[in-house]
Amino acid sequence: MKNAPTVFAQIMAGLDATELARAAARFPMPRTSRTLRPYDHFAAMVFAQLTFRESLRGIETCLRARPALSYQMGIRGRVTRTNLAYANDHRGWRVFAEIAGVLMLLATYVFWLGRYKFAHIPPAGKEFFRENFNREGWRIIGRIALIYAFLPVFWSLWYQSGAEWVLQAEKMERHCTLFGFSFEVLSSQVQVMNGVFILLLIPLCQYWIYPAISRVFPLTPHHRIQTKSREKHKKADQSQTITEQAKITRPQISCDPCSDHKTDQQPDAFFRKHPQGVA
Repeated sequence: MKNAPTVFAQIMAGLDATELARAAARFPMPRTSRTLRPYDHFAAMVFAQLTFRESLRGIETCLRARPALSYQMGIRGRVTRTNLAYANDHRGWRVFAEIAGVLMLLATYVFWLGRYKFAHIPPAGKEFFRENFNREGWRIIGRIALIYAFLPVFWSLWYQSGAEWVLQAEKMERHCTLFGFSFEVLSSQVQVMNGVFILLLIPLCQYWIYPAISRVFPLTPHHRIQTKSREKHKKADQSQTITEQAKITRPQISCDPCSDHKTDQQPDAFFRKHPQGVA
């Protein structure tokens, strides 16, 4: 049997249930639930945030599917849609604001404990702005902004796939006929289309769209990476060849005791004094 604490329990270990109970007692609800403690309410909502649960039914289904794991997560009460709905409507925001303050104070203390393990970089001051916000720096920022300008559009559409798109699909015609088979697409299955489009567009772009674009103008980003990699390897090979040639043409040290040169020195010191070697 697996007795190790879950990842969620380790995340919530910094918050004591008694602290949350004290905060809830200072701002009580009109009717206190006997089966849902303040800690259970808070843990259920944190679980919903971390696992992207978007409805009370989803929270209840996930937590009731594995009751043993729910107990290990610290949720001892009964999490139902009715209890969560009532707690969300009547428990004041001051309770969670106070808990957020306690957690921020705890995080500050933990950060202070590791002050000697962090790298302390002195502030650069105005020199930092001179080096990064010059003409070349603004040119680089402009190039990067062309890429990041489309990210808000992507993520605004991405986060609607689990909520707005499902509600929109419920009002659409979902009866389809494919190869003589008639079936109905569920509104919740709209989220699967993201993976379907990825699997279809990868070979389509790789074997048709990108080659067609290359006929008009070359797609150079990959070529630039390959060219830089080849130049790097070429320079490494040249330096290795020069090192090997230097080893081959290195003059030999004479060990003749009658020689006028003292050869009992270290080889590096000897060659610094006698770069031509000894015949």
